[in-house]
Amino acid sequence: MVEAVVVEPHAPPAPVAPVAAPVAALPATPPPNWREGLSPDIAKSVEKYADPHAAAQGYHELSKKLGQKFDGMVKVPGEGAPAEEVTAFDTAIRKAQGVPEAPEGYQFTVADDLKPLVPEPALAHFKPLFHQLGIPPKSAQAIVQGFAEFSQAQLAALQQGYDQKLQEMKNEYGVPTWDYRAANAKFALEDVIGRGEGGLGPEWLAEFKGTMETTKLGSHPAMVKLFMWLGQQFREDGHAHGQLTGTTMTTDQMVARKAAIMADPDFFVAHKNPAKNAALKEEYAALMTQLNPQPIR
Repeated sequence: MVEAVVVEPHAPPAPVAPVAAPVAALPATPPPNWREGLSPDIAKSVEKYADPHAAAQGYHELSKKLGQKFDGMVKVPGEGAPAEEVTAFDTAIRKAQGVPEAPEGYQFTVADDLKPLVPEPALAHFKPLFHQLGIPPKSAQAIVQGFAEFSQAQLAALQQGYDQKLQEMKNEYGVPTWDYRAANAKFALEDVIGRGEGGLGPEWLAEFKGTMETTKLGSHPAMVKLFMWLGQQFREDGHAHGQLTGTTMTTDQMVARKAAIMADPDFFVAHKNPAKNAALKEEYAALMTQLNPQPIR
């Protein structure tokens, strides 16, 4: 018996869903601009910061640095500040600069050759002023040193001018007359005015000579002429004799020596002994100058 085979008809295939086309990704939402609402100048100052947190961090770091920078600083009192605030500020500044608490606290170092130009009484006069003005010790030392050096340079310039004038006087008088008058001046100052009977005494003489040297007035042409004139007056008044000539001869001895020179044949004849002739003439000229000095002019 043949079994019938029942063949099931094929089911229609399941419909295939269509493949959708790829959808383009939507752009990300941009972050909000956190600087919106700030004034333009402030917004520009924080433009390098990505967000408020970064800006706050930057401000924090800046505050730390500023705090370190101003450590130990003193606030300058503003206009109309209370007197105690001004006093505290002044005290702090003076202390920081090393200003001594009293004028006596200033100590100065001056070279020996400059000490006469800034004597201690002068320094004592300026110490209160330095203290009043709040001048630091180093600055005060520089002021004293600078003043002394300036004074020294001024005196050196004066001395140079005096030396030039004295050389002109020496050339005008001639060496014998100059030497004679210089001896007169020295004798008048030291042996008559200084140490002579009724004179002012050795202490005055030392002080006077020291002052003349420090101030260079001893080389002033007018001062030199004055003592030359005084020496000549003392000589004419009989206060001095041979001492004023720069030799040990008295006037009588000089007259006798003049006669002896004129009696020497070599004085008039040069070719036999030129050296002796020249020496005799030089000595004769010096004696004549000493015996017949020209008026001081």
